[in-house]
Amino acid sequence: MLFALEYMIKKYFSPIFLFLALFILFYTFYRSEIHYQGNIRAYYQVYYYIAVGLIVFSLISFFFKEIVKVYLVIVTMSLLITAYSIEFYITYKSGFFRFDNSSRYEFYIEKLKENQDFVVTVYPHLYYKDEVINHFFGSQDKIKIFPLSGISESPTIACNENGYFSTWISDRYGFNNPDNEWNDLDKGVEFLLIGDSYTQGACVNRPDDFASQLRNLSKKKVLNIGYGGHGPLLTYASLKEYLMPNVKNLIWFYDERSDLKNLDDELNNNFLKKYLVNKNFKQSLKERQNEIDEIARELISINRDDFDDTPFTWRETLPKLFNLREFFTKTFLKSKNPFGEINNKKEIRIEFTNILKLMKEIAKENNSNFYFVYLPTWDRYRYHYDDKNYEIVLNKLRELDINYIDIHKSFFSTVDKPLNFFPFGRDGHFTPDGYKKIAEVVFDSIK
Repeated sequence: MLFALEYMIKKYFSPIFLFLALFILFYTFYRSEIHYQGNIRAYYQVYYYIAVGLIVFSLISFFFKEIVKVYLVIVTMSLLITAYSIEFYITYKSGFFRFDNSSRYEFYIEKLKENQDFVVTVYPHLYYKDEVINHFFGSQDKIKIFPLSGISESPTIACNENGYFSTWISDRYGFNNPDNEWNDLDKGVEFLLIGDSYTQGACVNRPDDFASQLRNLSKKKVLNIGYGGHGPLLTYASLKEYLMPNVKNLIWFYDERSDLKNLDDELNNNFLKKYLVNKNFKQSLKERQNEIDEIARELISINRDDFDDTPFTWRETLPKLFNLREFFTKTFLKSKNPFGEINNKKEIRIEFTNILKLMKEIAKENNSNFYFVYLPTWDRYRYHYDDKNYEIVLNKLRELDINYIDIHKSFFSTVDKPLNFFPFGRDGHFTPDGYKKIAEVVFDSIK
């Protein structure tokens, strides 16, 4: 038995080691140059070094004595067992083994067995797709309606980042509000919220979202017309379509990572640009909810791929030693944001400035106080960097004399472990406690 093991090690140790080293090199190349198209090459640089080092070591190992190879196998196996034991422990402590591993589509199918009224969120970015435009309208020039919300008065499945799929019953216009919030609007609305998925309350249930938290804090009427995928232009469009009189405070929750990028996509849509070139342009979406429901339901039936996503769980993290690598990266490498080249543009479009001016003007005409809430994202605290547009945006707000609340400065920079307010410390929206703390900062700042 022992002789056979020594023979196997002698014969196969170096070739197997070389094969694994080459595999790491080619996999690193695939992730860096093909999957991410070279955009985050700097992030994968350390893995190139490791792969090349292992290749050199494996070539040298051909000249090692058999006893050295035996010891190397023992050491390697011991290190792997130790590494995976630590990874298993971290994964267990993080709660990932209690995570629902279903994809959103699988969860949706299960929920349909309970209630045929269940739907999934249909995000506006789908309506940019040529195949969707062609299916419904024939061409971009023939678009008759661009929905800014989801299906109305339906139990709606959103996303899974905190270990469960968030759900809510949408209101009469397809937003995440109790429907009765739209009643008695003549008595006034304390807070009207606009923005993207953070505003919508992505991946948490009520009452953990911003709107519910502000409702609890103020004991007054709060309406949320934010929706996932809304960039600045769609946010402005929603304001024009759904703004009501007697709004005391208008709050835009600005997404540091996505908003400026989404604006680029929005401006490529000729229909949406009508909101900018014609101040009187409206789709009258409040009166067209039946059309919105019909389009969204059909889109769900023909576009399964968009919501057939599997949540980030132990099945993905454990085999790749994700938690252990994260620990060493944060502790020893202090790596910078690998997506910086993608997310940061060094400048902002003139259209963004125009949208800010238009929002401020609408708020003034409506006798509403306008607040811009700057939401930092996970990248800032994971990779210890400042978004290149951070000061540019804040300076623009000062220039336009717009009230703003800097959540990075007012909250995250004051806590020891900001990553604790992101799901399992990973990339995503906020934890329920994160939503709560930020809502308290916003409420206190405005109060």
